[in-house]
Amino acid sequence: MAMTNCWEFFKCPVERRQACTAFTMNAGRICWLVTGTQCGGITQNARDLKIAECRCACDFFLKLQAKEV
Repeated sequence: MAMTNCWEFFKCPVERRQACTAFTMNAGRICWLVTGTQCGGITQNARDLKIAECRCACDFFLKLQAKEV
């Protein structure tokens, strides 16, 4: 079974992927730990704030925790 990366889950366009550190670092399954990601097209730089937001509101993060993706 192929493991889904965040950019696949969110269907990010190529230009957003190329600007995203999760994509360039191949960290699409731990994207909440990486600064400089392009979540919703907005660069996320504050890791602590990002982790808190992901735990509450990110569908990808929540599905990963439930082992659904």
